[in-house]
Amino acid sequence: MFKKLLAPFLALAMACTAPAAERDYTREARLRPPDLDHPVDVNTDYALAISEGLGHLEENFTAGDKYIVTRTGKAVAMLWLHGANAYWSHEMAHGYNVEDDQRGWEFENRTSSIGLPRVTFKGGTTTLENAFDGIAGGLNQSENNALELWERTDTITLDRALAFLSFKLDDTTYNLRSDLDAHEDGSVRIRFFNRKPGENEYFYAWPLPNETKLNDLDQLGAIYKYWGNHVDGSSKIEKRTMIADFLTARTWESLRSIWKYLRNGERTTEPLTLDVAGHKVTPPIISSYFTSGGVFYDADFLVDGNKFSVGMNTDLPDWRIGVGLGERQVGCFSLSPFGAFNRIGGEDGFTIGSDIGFEVGGDASLVFTLQRSEGDVIENDVKTVDDGIDAQVVLKVKW
Repeated sequence: MFKKLLAPFLALAMACTAPAAERDYTREARLRPPDLDHPVDVNTDYALAISEGLGHLEENFTAGDKYIVTRTGKAVAMLWLHGANAYWSHEMAHGYNVEDDQRGWEFENRTSSIGLPRVTFKGGTTTLENAFDGIAGGLNQSENNALELWERTDTITLDRALAFLSFKLDDTTYNLRSDLDAHEDGSVRIRFFNRKPGENEYFYAWPLPNETKLNDLDQLGAIYKYWGNHVDGSSKIEKRTMIADFLTARTWESLRSIWKYLRNGERTTEPLTLDVAGHKVTPPIISSYFTSGGVFYDADFLVDGNKFSVGMNTDLPDWRIGVGLGERQVGCFSLSPFGAFNRIGGEDGFTIGSDIGFEVGGDASLVFTLQRSEGDVIENDVKTVDDGIDAQVVLKVKW
């Protein structure tokens, strides 16, 4: 594997010249080949590329911006488009953030609560672990999308504010967008399909309401309860996701940015930064991830362009710390080292690696990510990357 990676590295290093002068880019998209080994990263990159494309179109469509009625109509239309993007990203995660043999999806002949084609996924249908991964995958995907958008955003615009809220509040608003119809008899089952050819089997666990209309948080609560974890059903999970979303400053900054556009047409807002002992500090984004051990909080904040993170489980003595250094220019390429260490279930885990970027034009670069991770709650659990040495490549385009 390393010989195959070494050849393009050497070719790029020999071909590149002095780094190009810094340009005033306002938008960025990251594109990579579809890769089932990295479903979360691929999903995030394409979801954010779509949201940036929508934002670019909206930004150049200024007709009627001086009237509050047309500004309101444009904001509502953009909210629907960004909501659609977030919905499909969430749903695709249900189908692909699971084991290889469980992946797949198809459109249903009906629509969702916001008028979008509804999709059905096969993910998580043969083991309790796969069932959990399939359910948690959608909500965890939205959290990762919000985190990446937060990290890439140096200026908040109308579209980025709408996209961020669509991703970040996915777990908080999930119950409001979902039907809940409990069985009168209080039947207790988690359903597994295809355990035997042509037959369905049922796994009986803690009491579940109507399995066909339950939303993700209720099903997660039931599985946690069955596993004997301390999470007490969906109500406690919902409170924890709400706390994470409402403690995130960017949630309120996004709402403020939308209000400024509606009020007077102002399109950009500078994110809040704090001066701490001469260092530029960005208030943290608080993410809540669903793991097999319980709800895991992760707080990421930026200091002078470097990312630091601190995480903890809300029910168990599990924790994680991480750091990611901003781009360091080395000759004609850049390095962005990162690392993390965690203690999960009494076992140590870690991730170490670096992004290596090469310019391939004035507005594009190839970024190779090389890392090794073992038992990392974010990389190997939430993002479903296999333990061991891992490599990815992405084309980064700015305009």
